[in-house]
Parts: sequence; C-alpha cells; structure tokens
Amino acid sequence: MRKPTLLIGSVLLSCLALSAQSTAPSTSRQVLPTSARYSEGSTVTALPFGSSLSRHVLYAYDGSTTGYSAPRRIGGIALRCDGTTPGSASPGTYNFTLKVSTGRNAVSALDPVFANNHGNDLITAFNGALSVPAALTGYAPNQFSLWIPFSAAFEWDPRNGPLLLDFAYGVSAPAFGGWDAESSGVAGLSANSSSATTATASLALAPVIEIQHLGLVSPSSLATVEGSTSTAYPFGLSGAISSRSLSIHDPGTWGFTGAQQISALAWRTDQGIQFPGRALWIRITLSTTSVSAASISSTFAANHGSDQTVVFDGHLSAAAGSANTSPGYFDLVCELQQSFVYDPASGGLVVDVQVQSGAGVPRSMDCGSGITGIGRVYHSSDSLAAMGTSQPGVGMPLALRSLPLATMPASARLTPNPRTGNQTSYPFNTASRSLQLVSAAETRVSQPFFVRHLRFRPSGALTSGPSTWAMTVDLSSAATTPANLSSVFDNNHGGDRRRVFDGMVSMPLLTRLATDPEFLIEIKLDEPFLWNAGTAPYLAVDLRSTSRTGAGVTIETTYFQTFDDGRITSTNPNASSGTTQNVAAVLQLSGEHQNGLATNYGAGCDGLNGRPLCATVGLPSLPNPDFRFRVLQAAGNAPAVLLLGLSNANIALPLAPGCAVLHGLELGNAGVAITDAAGNGTLAFALRSDLSLDGVQFRTQWAVLDSSANSLGIATSDAQLLTLRFF
Repeated sequence: MRKPTLLIGSVLLSCLALSAQSTAPSTSRQVLPTSARYSEGSTVTALPFGSSLSRHVLYAYDGSTTGYSAPRRIGGIALRCDGTTPGSASPGTYNFTLKVSTGRNAVSALDPVFANNHGNDLITAFNGALSVPAALTGYAPNQFSLWIPFSAAFEWDPRNGPLLLDFAYGVSAPAFGGWDAESSGVAGLSANSSSATTATASLALAPVIEIQHLGLVSPSSLATVEGSTSTAYPFGLSGAISSRSLSIHDPGTWGFTGAQQISALAWRTDQGIQFPGRALWIRITLSTTSVSAASISSTFAANHGSDQTVVFDGHLSAAAGSANTSPGYFDLVCELQQSFVYDPASGGLVVDVQVQSGAGVPRSMDCGSGITGIGRVYHSSDSLAAMGTSQPGVGMPLALRSLPLATMPASARLTPNPRTGNQTSYPFNTASRSLQLVSAAETRVSQPFFVRHLRFRPSGALTSGPSTWAMTVDLSSAATTPANLSSVFDNNHGGDRRRVFDGMVSMPLLTRLATDPEFLIEIKLDEPFLWNAGTAPYLAVDLRSTSRTGAGVTIETTYFQTFDDGRITSTNPNASSGTTQNVAAVLQLSGEHQNGLATNYGAGCDGLNGRPLCATVGLPSLPNPDFRFRVLQAAGNAPAVLLLGLSNANIALPLAPGCAVLHGLELGNAGVAITDAAGNGTLAFALRSDLSLDGVQFRTQWAVLDSSANSLGIATSDAQLLTLRFF
C-alpha cells in the first residue's frame, strides 16, 4: 500500500474541506506555460518569497499558454527552483496571502493598481502559514517542490481572460532567490510592501507553475486508496496488440448527484510507478446504461445505453510523468474531443475503450477487485471484438474532469413540460423585468461552481427567430426563499449581487419539435458568478429585456408542476416592484457557446414566395466550424447570391420597386446558393478559433434571381449585421 506524501496529502485535505462532494477529488497536473513542461524556462525570478522585504506581487498568465480551452477546477499550484541559478533554501515557513481571479485586462495591459486587474471571481486561495521542505535542486528542469494548496477550488476558463496570482507576504523565511520563470505570454507587477495598492515595477516574466486540476473518482472508495490489483487492459499492452475494455460504473460509485458535463477522463498507474508516456490510437465511447455492473454482459453492445457517444477517436499522445506516490494523482489523461453529459439519476456510466495500436513502454494500471458497483468486459487481442470476458466487481479507478450541468428543475433537463399554456413572455417576448429564484436542491447541485451561462428552452411556437435582444443580467445569492419572495425586486438580492451581463443576445432561426429538450437561447455572461450552493441555497437571477429585433419567443416554465421556485415579473424593464408567482422559467446554468450576434435590419422586397429572409445556421461564434449563411422564402430552385459589406446603406435598385442593397458591398459576394423547391438555401462558412477576429463586424444580404419579382428579375432579402465573438 502506498502512502501519500505530506505535501500532496495536505493539498487533498484542503480540497476535501472545501468540497461539498461526498467523494475525494482526484488530481491531474498541467504546467503553465506549457512551453516549459519538459524544458527549463527562459529566465529566472526571485519573486515570490525570494526577498528579505515585504512584497505585493501579481502574476498574469495568458490563456494561450495553457494548452487547453475549457474550464478547469484548480486545487493548488506549485513552483520549481531554477535549474541554473537555484540560490539556496532550507526548510521553513512562508506567511502569505494568495488571491486568484480571472483577469479583466490583457497580460500586455496590466493596470498599475493591483485591484483593477481582478475579475469578479476573485477568491482568497490561501491565507496563513505554509511549512515547506528544502527546495529540490540539481536538475534542469527541477521537480515542482513548493506546493501551495488552495483553501477554495478556483474555476478558471482560459478563454475568459488571464489567470491572476496575487501574492502578499511579509519577510520571507526562508528567503529563496531562484524560481524557474518564463517571459512569453506572461507578465507581472510588484511593490515593496504587502499592503501596497499600486505597483512600483512591471515584470516581463512569471514563474513556471504546475496547476493541480481536480476531478471526481469512481469508485469513490478508491479516490485516494490504492486498488487491490493491477491490469494491462487496455493501456498496458504492447503496441502491436489491439484490445477492447468496457467498464460500467454504477451511479452510487461516484458520490455526487446532478448532471455533470465531462470534458476529460483519467486513469493512474499501479503503485504510483512512473508513467513513461504513450502514443495510442484509440476510440472511447461513453453512454448511460440501465445495466448494473453486477450483471455486466459479455456482449459489448448490450451494455450501452441509447445515448452512446464517441467522445474520442484518434491519436492520444499521453505525456510522460514522474513517479507519484499519491493515489490521488491520475497521470494518464484523455482530453475528450466531444463533451458528454452524465447524470447518475439516469443510470451507470459506460466507458468503452478500443485501442487499435500503440507505441511506448507499457505500464500496468491500478485496478480494484471485489468492488461493488463496478465491472468490466474485455477482449485482449481485438479492438473490434463483439464479445469478451466479463468480470463483475473489477475495474480501474476512473477520474472525471467535469463541471455541473445545473438545470432548474433537474427533472426537466431532458423532459420538456407539455402542458398547454406552459410558456411565458418574460423576458424574450416582451420588454420586461423578471427575477426568479433557483433552488440548489432542485438542481441537485451541492458543490460551489461558477455560473458562466444561462440557457432557456423555447415553448409554444415551433418556428421562431432570428431574434436579437438587448438585456442585462444581475445574479446574487438570494436573500430570501420562494415562499417569502418579495414583490420588491431588490429585496430578494443578497449582498454579493453583480451585474454579470449587459449587452446583446441573438438566437438564430430555429425549427423545433414540441418534445425537443434543447435549451436554444443561450447567454454567455460577461463575468462568471461564484454560487456556493452549499451555503447559499437559492440563486437570484434578475433579467431585464429593454429592446428586441425580430420575433419574440416564449420560453418554458414550471407551470402546473410543483417545485421550490418562484418569480416576480413586470412589463417595465426599470420596475422596482412586480407581481409574484409560484412558477419560474426552466433554466440551465451551464452552456458552451459565445454571444456571437446576428441582428436583422431593413426590409426585403417581394418575390415568388414573399420576401426572402436573411438568416444563419448557428451563430457567428469563434470557433464554429458548422456555421452557415441561410436564405428562406426565396424562389424555389433559384440562384441566391450572398452580398457582403461593412457599412450601412440603402441603395435603391432600378426597375425593382421596394428593393434595395442594405450595405456598402465593400466585400463583394461570398458565393451562390441554389435554393431547394421550398426556396431555402445555405452557404457554408466555417469560423476558426482566432482571437484576432473577436468583435469583427460585417453585413450580409441575399439577392435572389426571381423573374416574377419585377422587371429587374431580382428579389432582395432583409440584411443582417454579424458580430464575431470569441469565448
């Protein structure tokens, strides 16, 4: 049985104390900047701690230096000594405060006033004394030896802004003068007093750090305990052997409730032996199943549920890692190509791994035997095998990196309310103000998490949009309960109220079924809001809709259903009071997309099928490889030319009464779509992930060849102003 080291154990204990989950977290690690993962950084710094003076030091790490682009929960960081000028160090104690946030300024434009750089997600991650061993030196690069456990996990999405580490400390003991550092994609500020509010120096560098990411483990009993056996399936076989291994993890093995959106899977080596790194050609399929681990079938397909999804298919380059004696550390990490939503209330999780071939030195992986709630079926020589050997009670400990997919109410995530009259005009069908309370119990979320999106499900009309709204959103930990909801809006807000969105929201043209469970209206907040569901049982969501372009949309509510919810509404966006009701909008506090905008303006002219409509398939978010321009209500089987411009205009067309070009045509045309018999057509226009395009605007309009329209033989659509948005 291996034993966790003192430092790693302290990190885990700290994370456990702040986590409302009933399972211990796993850890995986990421070096920041990633360019220094395997090599010495380009420079060296004495800060933090390498001074006999009191200091205030802030470091900023640009999101591009991470190597990933999704939210992660950070449970701690580590520093390493410089490999060429390590200085000296001895065991001792550091006394300091570390605050962490997502920066509101670019790394290249830090404000000299420390506080002006922090976002609204600022937390105090450490405050007190940290006992440290002597720093490890003698290598280039050295191991990360100074571990700083976070007292509260911090969720950072590198697309939202840089990661800020804000240190304030007195005289260092022991003083140390040589941390490994990098100078690309990072920056910093410093001042010669822990209480200084304004920097006296700018720093063109930052220490190389190792981020500890937190995850959730099944079976939870093995989260920080070594399994009783080891296995070669599926990652420990030689590269020439293909294999297939499917495991079932019953709902009770996870120790959490509520849906989670999974973005990565991780496993660990047996007994903490070094993971040498491997190249694997692999396919991973996930699904939710009603089959229990105890009754796992030897037929692979029989174990899968109807939602089976290929989440990774290709070359997995698994980086080498040093030996780690902590069983909480999971060293083989697979970043999923497609996220997967898993809800324990719906059944067990199936993980089906097909390894076609591999390269690198095999290593045995940790495995549990005789464990209730897990089971596997495997074939040792064929990744495409239909049947294998089943082993109930046997399986590898599996860690998920995931975030809550909180839906209010949780039962509505996949099941729309079909009741007649189950829709509301607030806030997407009328100018209005509406405030509702979201119950932590009803969402089945207990852990603290950052709310980054609000998503709503349309109800009523089956075809609607395209539409754009001007809105604001305020969030707070509610000061009341649904049973005691005040008719005065502000009386329901807690002291942490924040304006988290103030801008425009678009929804493309949508055609849906009444049973469609998708939340098609999505607002990405300007700033994330930390909701600690364990201490604040209700979240207040306050929306104001001040204007709209395009058709209004009604959204689903909890009408004729009994939940712990309530709301206040008014048709005046600036109202201070309104009408209380014991229903609320069905709402999801999670999402994936950005607020790309497609706002219609102007008017087209009549053709064979009426006035052509300018629309899109999806929104102009970066990236959106499936984005398409769309024309509707045009003449059937006709060429439609997409015109592109930059400036607003209204240029009348001769011989075509009522027809006009509604922009300056500066960009010419994007191509021709041939409409179908109903007069609908599209043009593909994949949008790449390019931060330099964030905020770029251009205009579109369709010109359709239509001999019945006028003497010119052209019918024009209305126009759209498109705004590209990066996450």
